[in-house]
Amino acid sequence: MDNETFQINVSLDKTESHYLSIVKTRLWSFQLMSLNWLNRSHISSSTNVQNGLGLIIINTLATSIEGIITDLIAEHLFDKDLERIDGMKDLKLIGWQKKKNKYNNLFHKKIEDYKSYETIENLFSLRNSISHGETHLEIDRREIATGIKSTIQSLGESYQNVRQFLIAKQIIEETEISSNAKVLWTLDIARFFFRETLQFLTSVITENESPNKMGIQAEFQTVISNKY
Repeated sequence: MDNETFQINVSLDKTESHYLSIVKTRLWSFQLMSLNWLNRSHISSSTNVQNGLGLIIINTLATSIEGIITDLIAEHLFDKDLERIDGMKDLKLIGWQKKKNKYNNLFHKKIEDYKSYETIENLFSLRNSISHGETHLEIDRREIATGIKSTIQSLGESYQNVRQFLIAKQIIEETEISSNAKVLWTLDIARFFFRETLQFLTSVITENESPNKMGIQAEFQTVISNKY
């Protein structure tokens, strides 16, 4: 069996009546490590399987980003894990926008200024659509009088914005032919988002000025450097 590196996060505390030992398990660590493994693994040639994995990867990437941003906020604000338990409830950081606003209020460098931020915003836009089960519709138009045909567009602002972003990044091409195989979450697209997410998170964790980020930084480094 190959050697594995584990991060152990244990804090000790004391109340009036008890000594406490609190074990902290960061969800994003397991998520990113699994995606790292998946990115290196042989994947079934089935288009349906690959596109299904693309959906899973995109959802998981967004959750991992939210987890790391939340941890940076929490570690910066609360010296003890007992304080964090009640303090994070009061902050009510539900949703990416609230987490982003809180981060921007706490730290000098804003989320929008980190590397690959534009990609991350499109990742969240795509995640929000697919996580709510929003069916993706494509449409093309042909003028009756001239027969001129338009390129394919996605119905719905979020999907269409992501399509235009991926075209601008040359990840996909404009086309006049609809396909339920060449969707906006193919495995190649998901892998693009994975690479961009690692660049974004590396930039955030490296450049964040909090003196309390060392545990997060060490665990993230373990995740991205693990070989399988």
